[in-house]
Amino acid sequence: MPGERSEGGGYKVRFLVDRMLGALARNLRMVGFDASYAPGGPWRSLLERAVGEGRWLLTKKYDPTRARFKVPLLKILHDDPGRQVVQVLRSLHLTIDPTLWLGRCLRCNTPLSDLTREEARPWVPEYVAYTQGRFRRCPSCGRVFWPGTHSDRMLRTIEEWIQEARAP
Repeated sequence: MPGERSEGGGYKVRFLVDRMLGALARNLRMVGFDASYAPGGPWRSLLERAVGEGRWLLTKKYDPTRARFKVPLLKILHDDPGRQVVQVLRSLHLTIDPTLWLGRCLRCNTPLSDLTREEARPWVPEYVAYTQGRFRRCPSCGRVFWPGTHSDRMLRTIEEWIQEARAP
């Protein structure tokens, strides 16, 4: 079933998100999905990449040539990024695992690694190092994350998306 955990610990379903849906890619990463963003390129190369990487293609554009590629494709109907997430969750009947929330870099899609306070200290403000106990770092781009008011808002938003996706 889509949304179940893979052997590596993440979700089994993975996405390739086209250039018109950058905010959707970021929001799916927030929920913990592997959502690769394709900022450009010809339609055919997107289809080939989705097939080659075993990803669902999320797009606002539908092209009948995709039928030859046997690409799992979901045409996104909404302009609002929150409604887009709800559409993906509903359409694919995804099971959401809260332990995966905020576990990927929102910028580059890489799973985050845990850091101790001492390991995080060189990359965070002194006050944050003193007051926070949990840190994560992106091994690709080096960004460091910690819980704060922004992550509380993000978690509430995820919960709202899930509630809306479950509603009839």
